[in-house]
Amino acid sequence: MTKTEGRKTGGLSSSDQKSLFFGSIPREWTSDEFDKNIGEVFEEVDSVYLPIVPSKRNQNRGFGFARFPSHADKGRSS
Repeated sequence: MTKTEGRKTGGLSSSDQKSLFFGSIPREWTSDEFDKNIGEVFEEVDSVYLPIVPSKRNQNRGFGFARFPSHADKGRSS
Protein backbone atom coordinates (compact mmCIF):
# COMPACT_ATOMS: atom_id res chain seq x y z
CA MET A 1 0.00 0.00 0.00
CA THR A 2 1.33 3.43 -0.89
CA LYS A 3 0.20 6.97 -0.18
CA THR A 4 -0.95 9.11 -3.07
CA GLU A 5 -1.85 12.72 -2.40
CA GLY A 6 -2.31 11.83 1.28
CA ARG A 7 -4.56 8.83 0.59
CA LYS A 8 -3.71 5.17 0.90
CA THR A 9 -3.78 3.47 -2.49
CA GLY A 10 -3.52 -0.29 -2.73
CA GLY A 11 -3.98 -3.18 -5.09
CA LEU A 12 -5.62 -6.58 -5.18
CA SER A 13 -4.86 -9.52 -7.49
CA SER A 14 -7.42 -10.59 -10.05
CA SER A 15 -8.41 -14.15 -10.88
CA ASP A 16 -6.36 -14.13 -14.11
CA GLN A 17 -3.20 -13.67 -12.01
CA LYS A 18 -1.80 -11.00 -14.37
CA SER A 19 -3.88 -8.00 -13.31
CA LEU A 20 -4.04 -5.83 -10.23
CA PHE A 21 -6.97 -3.74 -9.03
CA PHE A 22 -6.09 -0.33 -7.58
CA GLY A 23 -8.53 1.56 -5.38
CA SER A 24 -8.66 5.05 -3.88
CA ILE A 25 -7.24 6.65 -7.01
CA PRO A 26 -7.67 10.44 -7.10
CA ARG A 27 -10.76 11.04 -9.26
CA GLU A 28 -9.14 13.86 -11.21
CA TRP A 29 -6.38 11.60 -12.59
CA THR A 30 -6.43 10.89 -16.30
CA SER A 31 -5.56 7.53 -17.79
CA ASP A 32 -2.13 8.94 -18.70
CA GLU A 33 -1.48 10.02 -15.10
CA PHE A 34 -2.54 6.60 -13.80
CA ASP A 35 -0.25 4.92 -16.36
CA LYS A 36 2.66 7.19 -15.36
CA ASN A 37 2.21 6.46 -11.65
CA ILE A 38 1.92 2.70 -12.18
CA GLY A 39 5.03 2.83 -14.38
CA GLU A 40 6.97 4.52 -11.58
CA VAL A 41 6.27 1.58 -9.26
CA PHE A 42 6.32 -1.44 -11.58
CA GLU A 43 9.01 -2.24 -14.14
CA GLU A 44 6.85 -3.91 -16.78
CA VAL A 45 3.20 -3.09 -17.42
CA ASP A 46 1.24 -4.27 -20.49
CA SER A 47 -1.71 -1.91 -20.09
CA VAL A 48 -3.79 0.11 -17.66
CA TYR A 49 -7.54 0.71 -17.54
CA LEU A 50 -9.09 3.61 -15.68
CA PRO A 51 -12.92 3.66 -15.90
CA ILE A 52 -14.39 7.11 -16.51
CA VAL A 53 -17.68 8.42 -15.07
CA PRO A 54 -19.98 8.47 -18.16
CA SER A 55 -21.60 11.80 -17.30
CA LYS A 56 -18.27 13.44 -16.34
CA ARG A 57 -15.64 12.62 -18.95
CA ASN A 58 -12.92 14.40 -16.94
CA GLN A 59 -13.46 12.28 -13.81
CA ASN A 60 -12.51 8.65 -13.22
CA ARG A 61 -14.44 6.29 -10.94
CA GLY A 62 -11.73 6.10 -8.24
CA PHE A 63 -10.32 2.71 -9.23
CA GLY A 64 -8.32 1.18 -12.05
CA PHE A 65 -6.56 -1.94 -13.28
CA ALA A 66 -3.04 -2.69 -14.46
CA ARG A 67 -2.22 -5.76 -16.56
CA PHE A 68 1.26 -7.28 -16.51
CA PRO A 69 3.11 -9.60 -18.93
CA SER A 70 3.17 -12.38 -16.33
CA HIS A 71 2.15 -13.23 -12.79
CA ALA A 72 5.76 -12.73 -11.68
CA ASP A 73 5.98 -9.23 -13.19
CA LYS A 74 3.12 -7.89 -11.09
CA GLY A 75 5.09 -8.75 -7.97
CA ARG A 76 8.17 -6.84 -9.09
CA SER A 77 8.20 -3.19 -8.24
CA SER A 78 10.95 -0.72 -9.09
